[in-house]
Amino acid sequence: MQPIKVIKTSGGKTLNIYRDSSTANPRLSGDVQTRMLFLHERHQLGDGHSFNTPQEVEDYVEGLEGAVVMPVFMLLNMATGYILLSDTPLNDEPGCTTGQLGLMYVDPELVEEIRFSSDDRETSNLCFSLMEEELEAYNEWLNDEVYGYELIDTDGSIMQQETGFFGSDHSQSGLLDDAQVDVYNDGTAEHVSESCVSETEEVADEA
Repeated sequence: MQPIKVIKTSGGKTLNIYRDSSTANPRLSGDVQTRMLFLHERHQLGDGHSFNTPQEVEDYVEGLEGAVVMPVFMLLNMATGYILLSDTPLNDEPGCTTGQLGLMYVDPELVEEIRFSSDDRETSNLCFSLMEEELEAYNEWLNDEVYGYELIDTDGSIMQQETGFFGSDHSQSGLLDDAQVDVYNDGTAEHVSESCVSETEEVADEA
């Protein structure tokens, strides 16, 4: 697999970062704590449901007394297929369609669990943060922004490998921490077992 980025460390190790196409849809992982009820004429997005119109979705969610609800908007680039999901309305761009995709919510049972250890304002903030976090992960998965790595030793053997890191910021996603590689502002890097540094190299993405 062609890496999209190669990081060479001072001691001769190589960290190859590549796009991970093996990670499953995070909405099917069993770890989600929110619900996404979306409707789109071309794409099946969000969680499975039997609603046919936006009004049916709204009526259902309104009946969930105590749920914390967030609207979700979508920008679709018709040429590239790029999708951007947001909790705020998106501006029209050439070649793109925009509009409200549906609703996302935290169900009343989980809201009560969160409220048990916080006040109402904090409960609302925590619920919205949870929805924003899961929406971001889903958006990254939709756009193939999930990554894996291989850490190669000086003899060419694979020391360590892992997949399933969401987002192109490899520091924020935890990829670099997992690989135990530090990358500095000047572009140099080192593995935890090394004391000096070398340079990183960008590799063209073939995707």
